[in-house]
Formats: sequence, structure tokens, C-alpha cells
Amino acid sequence: MGEAEQARALGQDTLERCRRVFGPDHLATLHSAAGLTVALGLLGEAEQARALGQDTPWSAARACSAPTTQSPCAWRRLWTC
Repeated sequence: MGEAEQARALGQDTLERCRRVFGPDHLATLHSAAGLTVALGLLGEAEQARALGQDTPWSAARACSAPTTQSPCAWRRLWTC
């Protein structure tokens, strides 16, 4: 198993655990989702990466209590909360 496959397996496990323990909008969950998105992209699993990556910025906006979720820039708030 290569590094990207290992990253995907670890990322999926971590994301599932974070969702279960912390909930879908917790920053640890969102960081896990972002890491898994990268691993999926490296493996050429574009559709899965895109699906996960599309929801993550909006979850970040909710987690950071952004005044609006209409802005794609809400993703940046994930790193500055």
C-alpha cells in the first residue's frame, strides 16, 4: 500500500471518528475532511474528493459562526477561528 492509499485509509477512519465524537461541524472534523480530500485527489478519486470538498467550506462557515454562508471565502475562516 502506497502513501496515498495509507493516507486515504487513515483519513477515512479519522473522519468517521471525528464525526461520531465531535460532530460534523467541529474544526477537528473539518481538518480531517480537508486532509482526506487531498488524499482522494492524489489517488485520482476526483468525484469523491469534489463531493467531500464542496461541503467542507460550508461546514467551516457554520463552525466559525460566519454571518453568512453565501461566500466561498468562508473556507478561509476555518484556519483563522
